[in-house]
Amino acid sequence: MEDVLQELTDGILKRELQHIDKNVTALLLPQSSAAEVLHQQYMAFTKNDQEHNYNMGSLTLGQIEQFAIEEIDVPSFEKFIVKNLTEHGYNKSRFNQILLNNRNNFVAIDIEPLDQKFNKFEHDLNSVCQTSQIIGTHLTSNKYDLAKDELDALKVRFENFFPCKKNSLLDKANAFFAKHQLLMAIIAVVGICISVI
Repeated sequence: MEDVLQELTDGILKRELQHIDKNVTALLLPQSSAAEVLHQQYMAFTKNDQEHNYNMGSLTLGQIEQFAIEEIDVPSFEKFIVKNLTEHGYNKSRFNQILLNNRNNFVAIDIEPLDQKFNKFEHDLNSVCQTSQIIGTHLTSNKYDLAKDELDALKVRFENFFPCKKNSLLDKANAFFAKHQLLMAIIAVVGICISVI
């Protein structure tokens, strides 16, 4: 029973962490495949509202007043991403909605003898959802560097849910030269000056 609970809770946490990573990556790396997929979802989500607003332009003021037609506020892609990070379903609370969506799975398992493990899972999930809220706040404030820092901290805390990236020798060399670019430029200038003399 303990293994079933562990598998279930790990799956829920992993999906939520991947959801956060995918959404944040879409804003931090706008040319990524994650951004493309989410942009397609955004376009599908806002298509009717955009068409409604576009078609309002062809109506006269009298028709707009007669039918009480109002322009619909279409969220930006950034607001769409932030909503994905901070809300979930009708409940608006990602934490509560995720637990609600999985309650049948937990009912099938006799949780009482495993209360301690379930409480740890609830604490971890709540922490992940709160971090998602914080990231959303940073993105709304255009503090992308802080959002990335929060995401990186989340990845470190839950590193067993993210694929391990082994640095190749080439990656290490690139990181070294990127870090020491100024020093390399000075050495190159000094070398040129010496060769001229």
